[in-house]
Amino acid sequence: MNSALQLQINRLPAHMREGITAYLEQHRPPGGFLRAVLENNLYEAVLRADNVNRRHIVQYAVLLEMLPLNTWGSPETVSEWLAQRSRTIPTGESHE
Repeated sequence: MNSALQLQINRLPAHMREGITAYLEQHRPPGGFLRAVLENNLYEAVLRADNVNRRHIVQYAVLLEMLPLNTWGSPETVSEWLAQRSRTIPTGESHE
């Protein structure tokens, strides 16, 4: 992850940083609010946001501009990103 992106993630509420990092690096499914943000669904994001995240909506918009295009923008794009998890995360199977 580049330093500018990491700096922007650090501007998000502390309780959200692990979720966005895990989504980007491990293709881990995000919670409802973050998924709505990533799917570019402002209405749903505002409905799902807690009081802290509502105050940081602009920070999330800035973050989206910095993310790779294949990680956000629509429900289909997010689903495709998450589907890559099975190809990038070891399943625990032995390869002997």
